[in-house]
Amino acid sequence: MKQHRRLHTNERPYKCPDPNCFKMFRNLVTLKQHASVHTNMRKYKCEACGKGFKRRSHLMTHRKTHDQHQRFRCGICPDSFNNLGELLSHRSSHTEEELKLANKDSLKCPECSKILLNKVTLKNHMLTHSNERPFPCSFCEKSFKNKTHRDNHLRLHTGEKPFICRFCKAAFTVSERLVVHERIHTGETPFKCNMCDKAFRSKINLIQHSKIHSDNRPFICSLCARAFRRREALDMHMRTHTGERPYACKMCGRAFKQKGDCNKHQKTHFKSGGPVLETPLV
Repeated sequence: MKQHRRLHTNERPYKCPDPNCFKMFRNLVTLKQHASVHTNMRKYKCEACGKGFKRRSHLMTHRKTHDQHQRFRCGICPDSFNNLGELLSHRSSHTEEELKLANKDSLKCPECSKILLNKVTLKNHMLTHSNERPFPCSFCEKSFKNKTHRDNHLRLHTGEKPFICRFCKAAFTVSERLVVHERIHTGETPFKCNMCDKAFRSKINLIQHSKIHSDNRPFICSLCARAFRRREALDMHMRTHTGERPYACKMCGRAFKQKGDCNKHQKTHFKSGGPVLETPLV
């Protein structure tokens, strides 16, 4: 966040240590990259010819000169070229239909043939076919298949809620929850049930509702064999056997089996106008 703010303030707190250089930088990474211009250190070596480079990006660009197949490839036919100008000139020889077909094929998942919107979504989609989770959390041991899910998870640790409701100022860790929340204010219910006239604010609510039109009850009580359509319903039912009361009133400590009952009870404290008591949860 600090580094991002510097884009707006133009603050550059990191000064080049070379006495003859007066350049300033926003962060340590760019300072270190710059500092290499004052030395002859070229730690990135080409395995093919031994040539050294100060930056890894320069080495990656150089490597392509050793492999004809890694030059400017057409992508529609097997031809490849020495520079971008030659490639663009060649591409004009292909028909518009060939170009469309090539673009479509380049965004097709090789595992399931699904066509994605762009290369980024294709890359994220392909991770669903593997167990690879290249985005680790810096606070716990969890890892994620894409950066968006990792960033959303990080906010659970930091407490950051950057997505603010424009109607009531409620804050959320992820944008999707904000979108669903704001529909409470707008009355929008875009998810329609195709079996009845009901409509819902979110897709997950529609999916849960759709189960009432089905006889499928996969969640079975291990104590009395009663079956339920949803896991949440089974969990609530199990409390009738165990006596568990996980929802405690923050005002008086009274405990309830269901969250809705606890919320209703808590409102009675506000109606009575009595003082809020800090009572340990039992």
